[in-house]
Amino acid sequence: MKFAECILQQRPLLVTSTRHICKFRKEIAEKLLNSSETLDDYCRACSEKGKANSWVKCDQCNHWYHFKCINKKNKKKPVTIEEADKLHFYGPCCSARGTYEFLP
Repeated sequence: MKFAECILQQRPLLVTSTRHICKFRKEIAEKLLNSSETLDDYCRACSEKGKANSWVKCDQCNHWYHFKCINKKNKKKPVTIEEADKLHFYGPCCSARGTYEFLP
């Protein structure tokens, strides 16, 4: 969002360090939190709001993801929605590998 604001306002992108990127991310998170009562209806993978029929919830942090987004990013081991119902799901922030994982 911050990058989009800079582009729309024809301002230069002032990203000169990791610290600046972290600052931008914090500002984006604050804007999202301030503009919504809850983020439960947003997919954590694509940031889209409730457009898919099938959702998967991380078993650790309870964040929601579109099932189709997970399978797109999980190219090595895509699963069906029926298989996903029988497995534990962990998003990239909660999985040991830092990826989307379905585990028994």
